Amino acid sequence: MQGGLHFILLGLVSASLCLASTQHTAAAQKKQQGEELTYLAGLKGRCVKLQINKLDASDQCKGLVLNTAYTSGRSGFYFVTEDGAALTFSGDGKAQVKKSEDDVVQPVDVVIFTYKGKSNRSPAVGACSFSNPNKGTATVHCKADTGGEQFEAEFVSDGSPPRPLRP
Repeated sequence: MQGGLHFILLGLVSASLCLASTQHTAAAQKKQQGEELTYLAGLKGRCVKLQINKLDASDQCKGLVLNTAYTSGRSGFYFVTEDGAALTFSGDGKAQVKKSEDDVVQPVDVVIFTYKGKSNRSPAVGACSFSNPNKGTATVHCKADTGGEQFEAEFVSDGSPPRPLRP
């Protein structure tokens, strides 16, 4: 992977510096599974809620959410904290449901929590709903349950379009 991707991530706003090792780890795991990263974009704004099981980490959440897509169709949303942790909600992008032209629901079947280069990947049941970020202020709301732990994140963009980091 991706010296190019790593270089691009380092060039992002300071929030993405925390995510560089997370992206490298996730992409390495995906590459081992035969998947290649095809899309990576960052969206700036405000993290409204970040719940990692019973821990409310909302005050630690950075003003950046990342969206990824892979050749397999898998898609994910990454929420990052000030101390470098990342919570990822991942699912089959081909199974997305359009509620309207600009509102989509993405099923979630995996939650990945990454901290200090170590990732914990857990099967989950949940969804991410999101609105079109190219049409002004957008929201991303993800919620998933791993059968014993609950995860939730909510993000509101600042109205600027997403910044593609990898086509």
